[in-house]
Amino acid sequence: MGISIFGAIIIVVFIASLLISALYLGATIFGAIIMVVFIGSPLISALYLAITKKPGF
Repeated sequence: MGISIFGAIIIVVFIASLLISALYLGATIFGAIIMVVFIGSPLISALYLAITKKPGF
């Protein structure tokens, strides 16, 4: 379980850094919202599956 949580943190940091750099380069707020929804939905479903199924156990 610790490995999956650590991996989720790495994924969140990686996506957040990409998002921040995209906003810094002048992406529109609307585009940023679309990016967050597009990236966030598979991330949330992956985290949900990792939490419910617990492949580490």
